[in-house]
Amino acid sequence: GDHRDLHSFPTRRSSDLNDYAEFFPRGDDTQRGDIIALDETSGKEQYSKATSSSQCVVGVHTEDFASIIGGRTLSPGDDILKVNLPTYIPVALAGRVPVRMYGKAKKGGWVIPSEMPGVGRMALPGENITQAVGQIVKDNTAENVRLVKIIVRSGR
Repeated sequence: GDHRDLHSFPTRRSSDLNDYAEFFPRGDDTQRGDIIALDETSGKEQYSKATSSSQCVVGVHTEDFASIIGGRTLSPGDDILKVNLPTYIPVALAGRVPVRMYGKAKKGGWVIPSEMPGVGRMALPGENITQAVGQIVKDNTAENVRLVKIIVRSGR
């Protein structure tokens, strides 16, 4: 049978598992909440932390997925993240997920990559959102880099 189920995650409450994800080939180190994009400088298909110059943002590094596709074939008892994290990034494609961002977060605002690799910021009115990763679900007045929950969606 398929071993990609909640039995690998005894410490997780299903109410915290809010996104659907896919394993993407890893190009560099990433952490939970990083915005991920295609690495346009590489000769092969690989993904890394997005920046403001990224042309193909794909999603957010997640470790709290309800369901994930791709990656390596698991044996019974394997931990899906331990097996896959060295070579793949788990990227949230749909649902609600925490994203790393700085600056004000306003409910409904779009999060776009910033000049800091992997870290987003809220788009200003009239700013291009074609590379947006999602929309903020609640107001947050902090300015520091922190995790803010968004609904994953494209601004295209």
